[in-house]
Amino acid sequence: WYYANSSGVMQSGGWHKIGNTWYYLSRSGAMATGWLNLKGTWYFLDRTSGAMCANNWVLDGTKWYFVDGSGAMLTSQWLDRGNTWYYLSKSGLMATGWGKIKGVWYFFDRSNGAMAASTSKVIDGKQYWFASSGAMRTDTWVKTSEGDPVFLGSNGIVAYTAQYDSQGRIVTADNTSGWKKIGWAWLYFDKAKNNSLQTGWFKVNGTWYFANGAGIMKTGWQKINNTWYYLKSNGAMATGWLKLGSTWYYLDPSSGAMATGMKTISGKRYAFSNSGAWIQEGADMIARAQGFSSATPWLILVDTQTCHVGIFYGSKGNWELKHYWLCSAGAPGSETIKGEYTVGIRGPYFVAGGNLCHWYTQILGDYLFHSNLYYPDTGAEKDMRLGVNLSHGCVRLDIKNAKWIYDNIPQNTKIFIW
Repeated sequence: WYYANSSGVMQSGGWHKIGNTWYYLSRSGAMATGWLNLKGTWYFLDRTSGAMCANNWVLDGTKWYFVDGSGAMLTSQWLDRGNTWYYLSKSGLMATGWGKIKGVWYFFDRSNGAMAASTSKVIDGKQYWFASSGAMRTDTWVKTSEGDPVFLGSNGIVAYTAQYDSQGRIVTADNTSGWKKIGWAWLYFDKAKNNSLQTGWFKVNGTWYFANGAGIMKTGWQKINNTWYYLKSNGAMATGWLKLGSTWYYLDPSSGAMATGMKTISGKRYAFSNSGAWIQEGADMIARAQGFSSATPWLILVDTQTCHVGIFYGSKGNWELKHYWLCSAGAPGSETIKGEYTVGIRGPYFVAGGNLCHWYTQILGDYLFHSNLYYPDTGAEKDMRLGVNLSHGCVRLDIKNAKWIYDNIPQNTKIFIW
C-alpha cells in the first residue's frame, strides 16, 4: 500500500496522520506493517491496515504486549489497567506465572497476566499468600481459611502451624515453649505466658532480646524508637563496651542504648560520634567545645599546645567534631592571641614578609587562618612544617584545610583559642 495526498503526490518517509489514525510510510512510500523500531522504540502497525496501535494491548501470535498513547511499546515497567496490575518485561512481553522483580517474587495469571494481590492462591499444588502490593508474603504469619495462624517461610510456603489462645495470641499447637527455629528464623514462645509468641523486647533468663512483629529474633544493629541497639549473633542485647572491627562503641549497661556525644563512664569523659563510634583523637577538645555557643552552626577551636584545629558542627552541648587538623601557631615571642573571637573577612591570598599565603580567614585584625608558606615569585613550597609553633602569630594549616575553612565556614562563626 501507498498513499497520495489530495494533489496526487505520493507521500513517504515517516509518520502520517490520515483521519484520526497514524501510519508509517517508508522512504519508498510503502506502508509499514507489524513491528517497527524507530531510534530504539518499538511500535506496532496493524498487519493488515497498517494503523498504528496506541494505548492498548497487542496480541502478536500468542504473546501479549502493551503500547502507550504515543504507540511506544512499554518495557520493564508496571501497568495499571482497570485496577489490575500487569508487568511488561525488558522485551515488552507481558509477564505470566512467577516473576522476580527487584528481588521480590510476584505471580501473574498464566492466562491473562493479572497480578495476584491481597489473596492466597494454590499454585502447582502449594498455597501461597500475596500482599496488597502483589509481593509474595514470606517470613510472616497469616491466617488460613480454617482460622489457624501459620508461619510462612522464606519460600512463601507454610513452615509452621500454630493456634490462637482465648486472648487472641499466637501459641504453640503442641503446648511446647522456648526457642523454635523455623526455616532460618528463631522465634520464642514464653511458657509463663501460655506458650505465646513474643514480639518486641522480651527477657529470657535475664537477657534481653528483640523480635519484630512476626516474632523473628533480630541481630546486629537495630534502630528501635529512634535509639540504636546492638544485638549479638545469638540475639542477646549487648551492653557496655563493644568492639566491631577496629571501632569501639558503648551501649548503656541498663538499657543497651548506643551512646552518642559526650558520655561520662566510670568517672571519665568520652566522646562518641553520631554513628556511635568512640572518638579517641581530639576527645579533650570535643569535651571543651560543648560549653560554647556560636552564631552559626559551626565552631572552631584551636589548641596551641598540641597544635591542632578542630572544626565542629552542631550547637551548644551537641557539637560534633568534623575535622581535626595539625596546625602551626605563633612562635615564642609572637604567640597567637588567646580567647574567644568570631570569623571575619577572608581572601584567596596575601603576600607579606617575602611569603605567599593562600586562603586566609580572619580571626582578629592581622591574626588569620591561612596556608603554609610559599615563595611569591615561583609559588613553590617554602615552609610546610606543621605541629610546631613557628608562625608570626597566625594559625598555619595545610593548604587544602585552609581552603576548606575559606569555602565553608561562615562569617561570625565562634573561634576559641587557648
